Amino acid sequence: MKARILALLLALVMVASLFAACSAGKTGTPDASTGTSQTPDDSKTTEDTKPAKTEKTKIVYWHSYTDQHEEKFLELAAAFNASQDEYELVAEQQPYSEIDRPCRPSATARARTL
Repeated sequence: MKARILALLLALVMVASLFAACSAGKTGTPDASTGTSQTPDDSKTTEDTKPAKTEKTKIVYWHSYTDQHEEKFLELAAAFNASQDEYELVAEQQPYSEIDRPCRPSATARARTL
């Protein structure tokens, strides 16, 4: 039971970090050569300088949530998708026994090189 709670908490932390990383906060990006921060100058924005509208970047999130956990996660994903138009979070439920199957070949290859 404790392992399930820990796994759920870890998953929630991962989802929260996803939302924090994808937030639309405007922060300066450090310039490696000078060590200064550069922020975009919004005062010079015109129709000619606006970037072209591109399609959303799709983020596929595999999960093994069920029942009320899945329902709450889908609510969070829908809220995230509605809050911005740059990314689209797509939730795909995977059976718990299959959730790590795509990672197994990579992990096996790494273990052999150690």
